[in-house]
Amino acid sequence: MSYLVMLQSLAKLDDMDGIKNCFEEWESGCSTCVIRLSNVVINAYVRQGMIKEAKSLLESINFWTMDIFVDFYMKNHQMGMVVKCMEAAVTKMTKNELQPCQVRVGAFLKYFVEEKDVAHSEELCKVLKRVCYPTSELYNLLLHTYVADGKIEPQMPQWIRENNV
Repeated sequence: MSYLVMLQSLAKLDDMDGIKNCFEEWESGCSTCVIRLSNVVINAYVRQGMIKEAKSLLESINFWTMDIFVDFYMKNHQMGMVVKCMEAAVTKMTKNELQPCQVRVGAFLKYFVEEKDVAHSEELCKVLKRVCYPTSELYNLLLHTYVADGKIEPQMPQWIRENNV
């Protein structure tokens, strides 16, 4: 049986000791990192709230790895950490790589509107601007965040013009 299948099975059973032992066994005989295996283990750790253990495996991250942490921090309303994870993921991405899901980005921004969190909304927009964003939906939600918080951003029309939105 492959290590990937074994780790996925142990993760479904929430067998954290089994996951740790299986992953360590695999690591001891392998000289290169296989990100899919690491992501299964990281995901299992995060679901159990074992963030320290999950972070210890972050030697080679990809977008999917950071997505695991984004989910965790989003569920725990730690939006500063969501933005940091998105920034780490975007930093590792190239123009041809998978882009953050617009539905997910929309969910972040809708949360920011509900919480009247202009600061994190702006931070996320700056991060996403690096990877083929912004979109008209992004600016629309950013505008709603300003309105919800009772703020005005005089630079908004200029930002929209500069980004051809």
